[in-house]
Amino acid sequence: MTLVYNYPKSPKMNAFVERVNGTVQSEYLDRFYEETNIGKINEILYDCLIEYNFYRPHRSLNLLTPIEYCSKLNNRDAEMVQMYWTQTIH
Repeated sequence: MTLVYNYPKSPKMNAFVERVNGTVQSEYLDRFYEETNIGKINEILYDCLIEYNFYRPHRSLNLLTPIEYCSKLNNRDAEMVQMYWTQTIH
């Protein structure tokens, strides 16, 4: 697998990723800007990803959550679509 890097804050190069990054920053991380504990930040990001993908409806998906949208596309139950754990290394 080849990694391809974009310039930081370059929405025209990868609009979808920058949109998610902006949402995570403004709706979650900005509330905890004083937090310096990496473990706590990972917990916040994990909770954010669960809410963003499983509970938060998206206008671009006709007010479906991403997991509902994926399950309709794949003809699978929402429980069958997996998210993988990631962690920030300090």
